[in-house]
Amino acid sequence: MNAQPDDLYANGAPTDFELDRLVSRARDAFRWRAQVDEFVGFGALEGVTARVRTQGGLIDLKVDDEACANGGEAVAGRILSAIAAAQQHLSEQIRESGRQTFGEGSDWSQTIEEAASARFSGRGSVLGADDS
Repeated sequence: MNAQPDDLYANGAPTDFELDRLVSRARDAFRWRAQVDEFVGFGALEGVTARVRTQGGLIDLKVDDEACANGGEAVAGRILSAIAAAQQHLSEQIRESGRQTFGEGSDWSQTIEEAASARFSGRGSVLGADDS
C-alpha cells in the first residue's frame, strides 16, 4: 500500500530513530546500486566467450576458429548461449549482492531476485533466412 503525502504523518512525525533507519537504508541502496553497476558477467561455450555489463550491453565477444565449425547457424547458437551464460552469471552476482546488502529473504532482496529473474530469463534465438 502506497502512503499518500497526507498519510505520512498520520501516526505522528517519524522519530529520530526511524529517520536514521530510513537514511541508513537509502545509503545502503545507493551503495548497492553503485556496486552493481560495476559487475561484469562472463560466459563461455565451445570456443565462444562473452562479457556483459549490468546495463545490458555486450562489452566483449571472442570467437575462436574452432567455434566456427558447422556453419554460421551453429556459431550464432554458440554466441547466443555464451551471452545467455554471461547474463546468468551477472544475474547471480546481482542476487547475491542483494542478499548480502539487504538480508536474505528481505523485501528488498526479494524484489531484486524477481527483477533479475525477469530481466535475464531467456536466450535469444537464431533467425532463419525467412525470419529477418
